[in-house]
Amino acid sequence: MQIQLVYQTWDEAAPVTKPLPPEEYFDPLEPGESYEVDGIPRYNHTWQYLDVPPSRLKWTLLRRSGTVDDDATFRTQYMDAGRSWMTHRRDPDGYEEMIHFTQIDEGRCHILRTGRAAGGGWVVYLNSVIEDKEDGSQREERLDHPWSVHEVMNYSRLGDS
Repeated sequence: MQIQLVYQTWDEAAPVTKPLPPEEYFDPLEPGESYEVDGIPRYNHTWQYLDVPPSRLKWTLLRRSGTVDDDATFRTQYMDAGRSWMTHRRDPDGYEEMIHFTQIDEGRCHILRTGRAAGGGWVVYLNSVIEDKEDGSQREERLDHPWSVHEVMNYSRLGDS
């Protein structure tokens, strides 16, 4: 299995390559499990594997290969001192997904997720504004209604032969 992280900061001219051993990338395994089959990434965001704050990052690229069903490439572009970013995921089977995250203000963000299966059209899976509340909870306003997951999948297949 290979996990490779490449990144560039705004203050460095050349990208840095950092190989990640599975033990550093994945959560600990249970007895009888393997990283190739059962590995669950430790963090949700590529920058969390680095000793570099998102405010300094220009971009990251993470390649995961050698798993049974979870090989993927993640490219992330950082903007507004890391407060906004776009991640593009591409899988070997042709599945692609893009996540756009925009920090609107201190307690609100907008998340837009689009994706497509191999040969399918791009569709919106999530369009949401999330607001942090004073009690520590969050309020989510979904802007993608009235679409259901089933309708989104059918729409993605329109035009396929």
